[in-house]
Amino acid sequence: MELTGLPTLLFAILILMLKPGAVMLTSMSLAMEGRWRSIVAFWGGFLTLHTCSYYFFLTTLSALPQGYGIIFIFMKAIASILFIVLGVKGLESHYAKDVQSSEALEKKINKKNYLHTFMMGGFLQISNPYDYVFILTVIPSVLGKTSFTFMEITVLNFLVISMGVFINALYIIPILKYREKFLSPEILKNIKKYTSIMLILIGLYIFSTMIFRGAMVEADMLSSLFTHLS
Repeated sequence: MELTGLPTLLFAILILMLKPGAVMLTSMSLAMEGRWRSIVAFWGGFLTLHTCSYYFFLTTLSALPQGYGIIFIFMKAIASILFIVLGVKGLESHYAKDVQSSEALEKKINKKNYLHTFMMGGFLQISNPYDYVFILTVIPSVLGKTSFTFMEITVLNFLVISMGVFINALYIIPILKYREKFLSPEILKNIKKYTSIMLILIGLYIFSTMIFRGAMVEADMLSSLFTHLS
């Protein structure tokens, strides 16, 4: 198993997870009420569908022919655009919108029906198109491959889930312990601001690797062009 770009990918995922979104804010809302069982059920549904999407999409991606450089460069372009768009939207969006979204979802979660809570977490996962774009474009473009073994997908999924649980625990555990607004809206605004800037920088970095000749040769793009011209 060879995943040479794994540190870069994990850093990008870390920045994405630090940015407060609907999933994190919903978990924090439940934590405010001390409903840790609902948090477990909610995250159980979210992570179950997350795991299914990783295996399905990365296995499907493996059906693409190896060395198809044009597709690889295209993936890098989409990946860089995705990060820049996410960063810009994070800078432009109002924190109040995220709060309203999380509060609306939190109200739908029944205090006793954990199956319903589990399903709500899964629904939130499958309703986010950015996750699919991330799996299909960012992962292969950063790791430099479009074919993944079952073991590689398992390792990737395990690392991403572990990082997600750890980052969210940093937000949720203090709230569960003190049962008060441990993180003020102003603090969350600043976190979102700086992580959004980091997302833009990551997007620019991915784009820079695409335009250099070394990256194009690595993706077999130049050889493909010469083949068509000859």
